Amino acid sequence: MKKTIRLFTTCLLLASMLLAMLSAFSLSAGAYSDWDGETILLPEGSGTEDDPFLIASAENLAWISYMTAHYDEANAMLGTQFTSDSVFSGMYFVQTDDIDLGGNLFTPIGTTQSSNDELRNAFGGWYIGDGYTISNAYIDPEEQIEFVDYETLMAEGYHPAGLFGVLAEGAVIYGVNACNITLGISSESELYSSDTEFDPSAFVSGVIAGATYGEAIIVYCTTDGDCSAYADYTAGGILGMAHQGAEIGLCINEASVSAADKASGGIVGFGYNTNVAGCLNRGRIYHQTATRWSGAGGIMGMPFDAEDNEYVYIGYCINDEDAYVSATSAQTDQNDKNNRVAVGGIMGNDDVAYNAEITYEHCYNLAYMLFATFVDAGLSNKNTLATFGGISGYTKDTEGGLGARIYDCCYSVDVTASVITYGSLNMYGITYDSQSGYSEYSLYAGITYAGLSELQIQAGVGDPYLAFETCEYGISAEEIKADETYQEILAELGLVAGPWLPYDEETHCRTTPDGDVEYGNHNFDAANVEILTYPTHTGEGLAIAVCTDCGYEEYRPLDPFEDEHVPGGWQYVSATQHAKRCYCGVVVSYENHTWDSGAVIVAPTHTTDGVKVFFCSGCGYSKYAIVPKLTNHTYGDCLPVDGETHERACACGDTKTANHAWDAGEVLTAATHMADGVKLYTCIDCGATKTETIAKFAEHIYGDTERHNAKQHKTVCACGDVKYTDHAWNAGEDLISATERSVGIRLYTCNDCGETRLEKLEILPAESGCRASVGVGLGIFMTCCAAALLLKKKKN
Repeated sequence: MKKTIRLFTTCLLLASMLLAMLSAFSLSAGAYSDWDGETILLPEGSGTEDDPFLIASAENLAWISYMTAHYDEANAMLGTQFTSDSVFSGMYFVQTDDIDLGGNLFTPIGTTQSSNDELRNAFGGWYIGDGYTISNAYIDPEEQIEFVDYETLMAEGYHPAGLFGVLAEGAVIYGVNACNITLGISSESELYSSDTEFDPSAFVSGVIAGATYGEAIIVYCTTDGDCSAYADYTAGGILGMAHQGAEIGLCINEASVSAADKASGGIVGFGYNTNVAGCLNRGRIYHQTATRWSGAGGIMGMPFDAEDNEYVYIGYCINDEDAYVSATSAQTDQNDKNNRVAVGGIMGNDDVAYNAEITYEHCYNLAYMLFATFVDAGLSNKNTLATFGGISGYTKDTEGGLGARIYDCCYSVDVTASVITYGSLNMYGITYDSQSGYSEYSLYAGITYAGLSELQIQAGVGDPYLAFETCEYGISAEEIKADETYQEILAELGLVAGPWLPYDEETHCRTTPDGDVEYGNHNFDAANVEILTYPTHTGEGLAIAVCTDCGYEEYRPLDPFEDEHVPGGWQYVSATQHAKRCYCGVVVSYENHTWDSGAVIVAPTHTTDGVKVFFCSGCGYSKYAIVPKLTNHTYGDCLPVDGETHERACACGDTKTANHAWDAGEVLTAATHMADGVKLYTCIDCGATKTETIAKFAEHIYGDTERHNAKQHKTVCACGDVKYTDHAWNAGEDLISATERSVGIRLYTCNDCGETRLEKLEILPAESGCRASVGVGLGIFMTCCAAALLLKKKKN
């Protein structure tokens, strides 16, 4: 059964459980900042829910890492029977202070997942960070400290990098804040060097956890801007890969994320039966790929491409305006026919998910830029493609699957898509839909930017495998920030003050972003007061007032009237009068009914009387009157008699006959030079119809001009005869002007059929001096930004 996190229910329930458990302890310890990178220390506690292990130092944290990698020693020390696939299963760890790892190499807690899906040394316990930080360490699988045999582990599988390497089913990570944790690379200089080779030491990286195997839960965790996660295969700011299940809720990522091959995501790289709810990304996502399907997304890179991946749910998530999502694809293999790179504000590429149901709900993308570089290396592969989407870069539309569902999502008009490409580029508002070519929500619907390869996208609508509901694009970031649901997400993450909640009869309270509690007085607006029972001169009434801030309800008595009798509204007394009564029941005054002019409810005929109703304007009482029958015939509707006449009949049986009054007619079948046509005439009085033949023409009748191929257009007669004519090209329009540093692009359009073609403009000769080489640098970047702006301006 699909298990989705809706409105943070799972996260909040887990939070309440953990807070209840933590309330039983009074925890305090001094933080360690001088860890030598090797010493381990048994923490206080026994690991039960009532007496958890108290993690107060780097040595305590290293003890968990060591014992997870050596579960046999843990069993001997603790008298447990842990197995390799879930070490510390059912045991509890509570962090009691900030932990400084001193800039040392740290071995992840949980070390290996083998290539045949067997777990080795996976962490299966509950780790409760309680909002404290773990800081200042790097994780490099090729340089693990001596108690992990890296070569043996990598030979049998892979070693995910993260504070927690592999999480087993049932593991819970709660309230861990990571600061200055670097995974899989020694420095960013390696990533941005002139050398195109990018070879991180980690296969899978996630700052909080490298990978999950089975359903594990990660909630209320954060990474700061000094964290970074680099990997060869897939990387995520919170989780690198969700393998066979993960629940990720209310997490914030500010770390830089980059993978060299498959998927990069702000929260999770690969998603496999995964729910992501209430998460926010502010980090930079930088993805590199060679010759494979790939994706970079603000929240998730891609779903995992496994046939038993049943669902991926992303709800109530934000890719914030400080985020940056980019991807580079380098086509180097002439035989590879499926090279794709997709960049999305929420999901990079969800087209590889087999039969999984992909759902996006209440997601917001405000990232200041989506960017891709596609380098063809001189090849002309016709399946190279780079796509962008404000929500999803490339959308699943497989006929056998359930397809993508995108509900109540939007992205800001401030989002910019830029490209350097020798393949094909498509930029889209909500998503690129590979079934129909584009969706009705596309901001740049149907635009294809072709270089060496020519990929023509045919405009299509009504794709049965894709659903949208109330999605928006092209709105401002300020409008998104004012959205109520957007504000609720920030409040749940502790980034803005939470909603006001009733505290007592006079005040309400809310949680501030720094964790304090703020109090305020109830605000009872007069417009929010409702009278439940009106007072009389003999008894009290009752009203309810509602606080406009928190919804607290206050019941208020209403004093009795001072007058002897207080008359109410007019009430029926008899057929001729109405009266006003006091609320106590005493009649105060009488008055005759005041009748309106009446309305006919049954029309009279010359054989029967009619009926008219009158209403009293004071009390609403009604009376009826007879309308005398008419002295003349009353003829009914006009009905056809035959092909020439129609008639109207009176209720007494008398009839009036007249000829049909034909309209100008409607052509049902147009005449051609091969066959007669048909024209339909309708009587404007009775609706009778007749048809006439339209004589066929002697000559061909050619239709509209349409594209035939890149050189000609055509017109087709109904008989099948075709007339071909060469395109009539206009003078052309420069989409990108050529310069001394870069080539340009000119767009030509046929004046008759609208066919377009692109022509490369050669680099202008330098006037003097040496011409700088053309590469992936500032000049090309500025040229392509200008191209994107020109295309956008042209379509708008």
